[in-house]
Amino acid sequence: MLEMTSSFPLIDFLGENYCLIVEPSQSFAFAVQNTLQSMGVSNSKIHKTRRMQDARRIIEEKKPKVLISEYEIDFISSMELFEMQAVHYEPSERISFVI
Repeated sequence: MLEMTSSFPLIDFLGENYCLIVEPSQSFAFAVQNTLQSMGVSNSKIHKTRRMQDARRIIEEKKPKVLISEYEIDFISSMELFEMQAVHYEPSERISFVI
C-alpha cells in the first residue's frame, strides 16, 4: 500500500487549503470527507453543504482551493460554483471536481 507523505505535491496542496464538498447525499459527502482526511486534510479545513446558497457563502468567505460538487444542486448547475472559485484562483491554483 502506498504511504501518503509530504513527498506528494497533491497531499501537500490538500493539507494546506480549504476544501468544500457540495453534495446532497449525506453518506456520499461523508465518504468524500473521510477520503480527504485520509489524505491529510484536517477536519477544520473541510466544509460540507447540501445547499447552493450555503456553497456560495462558503466560497466567498473561505475561498476554498478544492471544490467537489454534485453536477446539480437545488436544481441549479454547480458550474456557477466553479466560476465563483475561478474568480479567486488561476487554474493551476485550484482543484475542481464534478461528481
